[in-house]
Amino acid sequence: MYTASKIYKDVTRAEAEAIIAHSIPGASVTGYTPVSGGLFNTTYKVVTENPCRELVLRVGPINRELLLPYERHLMDAEAYVNKLLTAHGVPTPELVACDTSKTVIDRDYMITAYMDSVALSDSSVPEERRDALYEETGRLMRAVHAVKGEKYGRIADFFAGIQYDTWADFMMAHIAEVGALCMQFGVFDAVFINRVTAMYHNCRPLFETVTEPFLIHADIWAGNILVKETGGAYNVTAIIDADRAVFGDIDFELGSPWIMGEPFFRGYGPVPDSPDRRKRMKLYCLMYNLIDTYVWKVEYVNDHEYEVNRDRALGTMKWLEDHIN
Repeated sequence: MYTASKIYKDVTRAEAEAIIAHSIPGASVTGYTPVSGGLFNTTYKVVTENPCRELVLRVGPINRELLLPYERHLMDAEAYVNKLLTAHGVPTPELVACDTSKTVIDRDYMITAYMDSVALSDSSVPEERRDALYEETGRLMRAVHAVKGEKYGRIADFFAGIQYDTWADFMMAHIAEVGALCMQFGVFDAVFINRVTAMYHNCRPLFETVTEPFLIHADIWAGNILVKETGGAYNVTAIIDADRAVFGDIDFELGSPWIMGEPFFRGYGPVPDSPDRRKRMKLYCLMYNLIDTYVWKVEYVNDHEYEVNRDRALGTMKWLEDHIN
């Protein structure tokens, strides 16, 4: 499977067989099929005997020096959140194994049970069914956001011993980290990043109003929602890929532009609004813009998407400078 991504690499059948043998003693691989659509992890559908199972094998990236720091512990985070969601009744694939020791191959990997579903982004899902599926997703995400943590920050960073006592502390550290990498790799120049970091520091009081850390998926879009058609009806079967999850302000999720339309909120329910909330959500949007611009340029090497996301970041920053004194 070809991709220009600098962090993506195919996994040989021999490597997959070694992974399965290590994780499921006695099992043998009888089927091995690439799953398209990923640029970060490498994904395969694997069929085994002894026991007879259909599985999904996801193997982490190469060239890990290009990753954002929290991206180096994503599978640890996903395994943690997988168990958390299951315990709170949110559907997610059964976790079979997760190994980040890099002893079988020099990459992290995760094995989950295969689900006979497609992503909501798949063209096979009829357009007239999508609104109802987004509404159902809204109800599920309300349940996700009810899960409370004890500290703030990226759950992946928790595995590196990095946690924060306040949401404001996390936001200041996170923008500094992302901004520094953007300058290091020429994603944005120092003048722009200095404007961004100054904006975040000036807006710190907006983040200080957040006093409870709740679970945030932080990558919820149509590609991470599995759905299935049964007898003409479509339902959401799982929320997947919660490896970028955060404990913090729920609006860090709701500020995402990916699926937060009217059907989603019909299922999610009402949320309070205020001028300060709208400013805070724009600051979250800018964070997503910076991260997306970085990954498209540095990790995925896609000049078109890099330019699209760079322009979004510039536009979001202009809005903030026009609306925040």
